[in-house]
Amino acid sequence: MARVTGVGGIFLRARDPKALCAWYVKHLGIKLADYGGATFLWTDEIPATTGSTTWSLFPADTTYFGSGTQQAMVNYRVDDLDELLAQLKAADVPIDPKRDDSTSAASPGSPTPRATGSSSGSLSFPPRKEGRVLK
Repeated sequence: MARVTGVGGIFLRARDPKALCAWYVKHLGIKLADYGGATFLWTDEIPATTGSTTWSLFPADTTYFGSGTQQAMVNYRVDDLDELLAQLKAADVPIDPKRDDSTSAASPGSPTPRATGSSSGSLSFPPRKEGRVLK
């Protein structure tokens, strides 16, 4: 059975991304990279540091990951993307037909799972509650 092996990215909307980033830097010690977000290297990955989780804030009006009502996107790293998509389809989970076969961990999300990557890769989901996207 294909499965999630880690979190590839956390992406959040913010009214003022720069101010909120500054708060995270000051109060939580997050170190920002040149692109404006943070990259957390996985120390338990073999070989070491070959995996990472990206954390990034976006303006409230971004179209990068879904509609304005979608406040967050979680990008999951999976061991076998094709198999996991087949499992989800067999369970009648709606799948966004758009697929990006690049190796980028950050991909636009949608109200349904969206695949990125090749045989292993990542899968993006917005948080949901009772079938609705959380606000």
